[in-house]
Amino acid sequence: MGSGRKVAAPNAAFANAIQCYGFDFVDDHNESNAHPSPATVPVSLTLCESLGLSGKDLISAIALGNELVCRLGTAFLGKMYYQGFHPTSTCGTMGASVSAGKLMKLDRRELVYVQGIAGSMVSGLMAWNSEGSYTKRLQAGHPAMCGIIAARMAQKGFNGPS
Repeated sequence: MGSGRKVAAPNAAFANAIQCYGFDFVDDHNESNAHPSPATVPVSLTLCESLGLSGKDLISAIALGNELVCRLGTAFLGKMYYQGFHPTSTCGTMGASVSAGKLMKLDRRELVYVQGIAGSMVSGLMAWNSEGSYTKRLQAGHPAMCGIIAARMAQKGFNGPS
């Protein structure tokens, strides 16, 4: 955002999500211990621009992705955080992938595959804050990039576990 440069959609989502998290443009969802928007918003903005979609499409995709992040994180009762995994990244990958899938108008079967593919890409350690590490920013960038890649894979017939 803001540079006027064009890059491939996964790369744009990655860069914008890193900036979003790097500048702490985040929301909080206490029950899930996650920040749902740093991955879903960049994915949704990127795809709406590249696919020529509307503001209504943008809002729907963000809402769907954020809902999944919050529900998934809440299902873990906050334990994921204390087991060393970062819900913003782990749940963010799943949310970003459904945001992407919705905007790409995937059918039900493809959306199931998107979740299976995205689940295979999940990562994010709470160690992001140790030893002066810069990896906190990856906790949003990687999910955003993987969300688009997973949706594109499913759209092209690549399947994932249901």
